[in-house]
Amino acid sequence: MGQSGCGKTAALQAWISKLDKARYLAYPISGNQLHTEPGVQNVLERCLREEHTLYYMEAMLAQREQYLILVVDAINEIAEPFSAIISYYHKLLQLCDDLAKRRFFHIKIVITCRYGFYLQLKNSAGREPSSSSFYVSVSSAESQPVFYLPLLTDCEVEQFAAKYLIEKHDISDQQLKQEFGDLIYLPINLQIICSAIHASPAPYTAKGAFGIYDAWFERLLEAAKRILFAPR
Repeated sequence: MGQSGCGKTAALQAWISKLDKARYLAYPISGNQLHTEPGVQNVLERCLREEHTLYYMEAMLAQREQYLILVVDAINEIAEPFSAIISYYHKLLQLCDDLAKRRFFHIKIVITCRYGFYLQLKNSAGREPSSSSFYVSVSSAESQPVFYLPLLTDCEVEQFAAKYLIEKHDISDQQLKQEFGDLIYLPINLQIICSAIHASPAPYTAKGAFGIYDAWFERLLEAAKRILFAPR
């Protein structure tokens, strides 16, 4: 879970890239490519609808000592009515519970979602991931079957900004914080701001904070248009 732009997809990509490809078979599915009604055949849809598929897949994977990881990224981007997404959310959680109940340990499911949307789903569906079927992260406060991706720390902001050599533009990470406040702790915002500074032919002091804001806002609009007008 996490805010929009906090790096959920990037974190997944980094995690998947480090897996042993001989043992782990990653099957990523983007939320904006999912449909709640039966349609295009894919592994996830078959797991949801065909019970015998799970048995065959588990047997095959166990024999080969491999693991299938179904990565459902951004269920909040499913282009369907909210009521249909709630139903799909139920099906996903039920599939996870069935895998645990049947002790099918070679099929794993990873689901990502914006935190605010997840709260709406959980409250509307009256259901949350079960600690018996989901990995439980144990903290000093309580055990949770979800992981919340935190915002950047001051140290991470400093390291990230250093990669863009922003000091050559007469600005430090401290000045970034003064000009943009908490915006810089969200990775997508920091990346856009640093890119705008780095790509600008004029020094930061000449371009000014408003010029950086313009570049930042233009990049957000471009990203929004790509999502909004993406072909189904």
